[in-house]
Amino acid sequence: VGDSVRVSPKIPRPIRGWGNVNGSSIGTVKEIDGPKGKEEVVVDFPDCKEWVGFASELEISRKPFSGEKVQVCYSYCSASWFYELFMPFSLN
Repeated sequence: VGDSVRVSPKIPRPIRGWGNVNGSSIGTVKEIDGPKGKEEVVVDFPDCKEWVGFASELEISRKPFSGEKVQVCYSYCSASWFYELFMPFSLN
């Protein structure tokens, strides 16, 4: 309780649905209930208070602290975006 969490990117659709939550939403665990392996978690997300999902669908999320090394992944970017940003000249 109190941890910052988000729905794991490995989960295409939470069992109880997304509601007003998306893959980049970060919320705070409010309550955990249920038997081991089937824990239901109540999370307060900014746009969806008291969202309910299963612990297996969530992962811990936190903001990096000052000076912490992080890895940034731009896997969703297209090759054209890369060339426009880093190679502002024609390749022809």
